[in-house]
Parts: sequence; structure tokens; C-alpha cells
Amino acid sequence: LATELAGPDWLTAVPLPTVARLHPKWGSPHLFGELFWRGDVWPQLDYMVCRGLVDYGRADLADRISTALLQNALTHGAN
Repeated sequence: LATELAGPDWLTAVPLPTVARLHPKWGSPHLFGELFWRGDVWPQLDYMVCRGLVDYGRADLADRISTALLQNALTHGAN
């Protein structure tokens, strides 16, 4: 799983999207009926993924993901 999450389909500018970047529904306004489920607005789920990565020896990847998520929140959080 860590190898998959480290790839370009999942480690996007805002990591941990609901679907892989190459999925036909990527960027679709009709993804699951709404556009709100993108990963960046669900920090509790992002935390659980990062915590799991740390627990399984992938603190490096957890750090990359959490840093990108925090940067996104600091840059766009007020919008």
C-alpha cells in the first residue's frame, strides 16, 4: 500500500485523493455526487493513513504526505 501511495496517482499536490489521478472520475464534478470528497477536507482520515504509515515503518512517506496536506491547509485553508 505504501508503494502505491508513494506513486504519482496518489501523491498529488493534495495527497490521498478518493480515486487515483488516472481514474476516469478524477476531477469530475459528479464524483460520488459531490466534489467535496477530495482528501484535503477530511484531515481525520489523512491522519489515520499517516499514522498507519508510521506504525509500519514508513515515517518518510507519512512526513511527505502530512507536509503537503499542512501546506495546502495553510495556503488555501481560508477559502
